Amino acid sequence: MVKPNLRENIINFIIRMPKVAIESMRLCDTERVYDIMRGSGSEYLAVPSTLEKFREEFIDMSKNEGGRSRYEYVILCDGEQVGRIGLCVGHRNGEICYLIDERYRGRGIATEAVRLVEKVAFAELGLDRIEALMHPENVASERVAIKAGYENEGIKHWAVRGSDTAYRDVLLYVKTKEAA
Repeated sequence: MVKPNLRENIINFIIRMPKVAIESMRLCDTERVYDIMRGSGSEYLAVPSTLEKFREEFIDMSKNEGGRSRYEYVILCDGEQVGRIGLCVGHRNGEICYLIDERYRGRGIATEAVRLVEKVAFAELGLDRIEALMHPENVASERVAIKAGYENEGIKHWAVRGSDTAYRDVLLYVKTKEAA
């Protein structure tokens, strides 16, 4: 029997790790992101009824109205668009949201994308705190927040509108600049 070589196993593991990157979302990215949103199967996500409406929302998000700035990124895995991650910023605090194509979930891609956005938020934008909100039933999103080092602060009541436009309670996870 041949014993596995630990060094070879480590090298093979490193080689198979996906390379995750984020890029600012552009209008030309909206079609792929819209396809990911439509195919998400998520009851937690309000998806616009058409690509054109999504593009209009994207353009509106870019206007940074109401004292809040919004940064939208596409998530790339080995060069392929596999998701979306956003950061809404207001008065030294931010709120992060993320979505990964179903075919790429469970690989640590969202966790790595969250860490990349944190670098921008804390180092470049000077934020002190980032919040991640998720529906209590969304165990996968909660797992991403925990793996990325966010702390559970409890429930935020009537915080988010669901796909049926009713307000919902959500879990609140937080990471501060000091904890990063």
